[in-house]
Parts: sequence; C-alpha cells; structure tokens
Amino acid sequence: MSMHFQFFLIYLLGVIGLFGLVFKVRVSKLELGWSVMIGLGFLSSFIISTIKFQTLPQLLSGFESTTQTNVSISLLSQITDRVYKYLLSMITMFLSNFIPQSMIAGVLLAMVTLGVNLKNRFIILMLLTSIPIFILGGHSNVYANIGLVLPVMIGMTAVLKYLGRLNILLAIIGLLIIIVANLGMIRQIGPNGQQILVIQKGMLLQEQLKLVDKTYQLANGQQFSINTITVPFWTNTTWAYLYHWYGQQKYGYVPSFYGQDQQGIIGNQIMVHKVIPEKKAFLIIESVDGLPAILVQNDLRTEGYKTHLLNSYNFGTLILEERTPKNT
Repeated sequence: MSMHFQFFLIYLLGVIGLFGLVFKVRVSKLELGWSVMIGLGFLSSFIISTIKFQTLPQLLSGFESTTQTNVSISLLSQITDRVYKYLLSMITMFLSNFIPQSMIAGVLLAMVTLGVNLKNRFIILMLLTSIPIFILGGHSNVYANIGLVLPVMIGMTAVLKYLGRLNILLAIIGLLIIIVANLGMIRQIGPNGQQILVIQKGMLLQEQLKLVDKTYQLANGQQFSINTITVPFWTNTTWAYLYHWYGQQKYGYVPSFYGQDQQGIIGNQIMVHKVIPEKKAFLIIESVDGLPAILVQNDLRTEGYKTHLLNSYNFGTLILEERTPKNT
C-alpha cells in the first residue's frame, strides 16, 4: 500500500482504467463507491496538508512536461534507449529482490517470470505499468520504478507455484535460494544503510541519536546552539527533525540554530535562528561526500570566526565539535 501511494504513481489510474476497458471489467456502483472512500481515506492526510500549507501550485507544477529531448536524436534511437532502460529497470527489480549477487540470475528470473505468466494478463499488465514513465521521460529517477516491486513479487510467487506443481522440492529449493541470497545481502550492506538513494555513508539513526544525546549531556540542562555542515549543503532539515522528534521528547527542549538562515527550508520553524550562539555551542559535521571541498573549507573558516573549538567526538562518520562563542 505504501509503495503504491507514491504520488507520482497517479498515472496508474489511467492504466487501471485502460485495463478495465480492454478486458471489459465490470464494476458495480457499490464497489466503485467503496474504492473511492478507501482511497480518499488513505489520501486524507495528504489532501489536508496540501490545503493547510497551500502547496497546490507546486503540486500541479510537477505535472509539467519532462519530455524535452534533443531533436537531433532519431526517434528510433529514443525508443531503443527507453526500451533498454525499461528492461534494465525490470531486471534490476528481480536482481534486488531475489538473487542480489548475480546479474545473470536477474535476467533469467525476469525471462522465466514473463514466460510463466504469459497467459496471466493481470500480472503482465502490472509488469508493464511503468512504461508511461519511460514515455514521459521519468526514468532518470532511481525510485521511479518502485511500482514494479509488487508485480515482480507476485510474478515470482506464480513461478514458485508453477515449480511446486512440477515438484514441490524444486519450489522449496527456489525459495531457500531467495531467502539465503537476501539474508547474505542484508548482512553485507545493512550496516551501511540504504543503497538506492544518494545518501552519505554513516547516516544511521543509531549514530545520530547518540550524537544528539551527547549534546544534551554536555549542555547539562542548559540552553545550547548548534550549527551543521550537511549534504545537501546548508540544509538543517534532518537535525531539526531529530531534535524535535527525539530531543524535545526526551529532554524537554530543542537548541537554537546559528548556521545559515533556513528560511524556506523544511524544518526552519523548529529551531530559533540566532546570529550569536549560546555559551554552549556545537558544530555537527556529516560525511561530506559529494560536496566541493571549497564549500566545506569556507564553512569551517566562518565557524572559526564565531567560536573556539573545545573538544571533538566521533559517531561513526559523524563528527560533533564542542565549541564556545568568541567575544563579539
């Protein structure tokens, strides 16, 4: 359910409607009514937030065409490229969910699943639902095909059932291979956090909360200020959230923020912005993978104009610097 309530998958409404027309699916008014009510129920918080924060213009702007392409590229080349990327995304789904260590296994599983389900028009249609994303040019986003996860799993379940009809031992062996392969990959990459989106290594909640606890312990109940060097640059959203959700609940207050003005950035209202930090101040430095070194150097130089470094603590790849303001 959570996968398919990604808002960009709204295009599936059109695909579902087309499916109903092509295969002459009959839906009663009662079924349609219940479907609409359930859908609106799940979307209610989204709708309320859109009205409350007046984000409808930004929402509508997301539907602007993303299909600007180089006219010098032939139509055949464009189609070939998009079909290739679609097939690659499909194979990646099999690779990621069943036998992560082998690209060849991912290709074979995709071919076998399509073959076994060739007469199951529902599963085949589900596997093809992300084609509109490729037509509209949305395939550059790594999460754009998250909607393929569910049909891929249902399709693979059909393969295991097919093997079970041939020989139950084959189905059991196939399932065990999938389980062992996934447990192996979880053990290998789990400690480093998720791998799909571009997030620095070491941004693990357990380390972040240890760092937050340390700031409160060193502050000893007194008000304090923080500054952060983050990826994306000058975006304090993560730490504002952690101090609001965890720090305030556990310690009863949140620190002020003396870094770059957060006006217009999510979480800017959580922390009071101050030009001069409190007597107890902290600089939180995330892993700066992907940031130009000159930006980090300039920020550290600016911090040096404001505060003295007292102590430094490491929490995995996170660095916490205990600081005190200079006379101003």
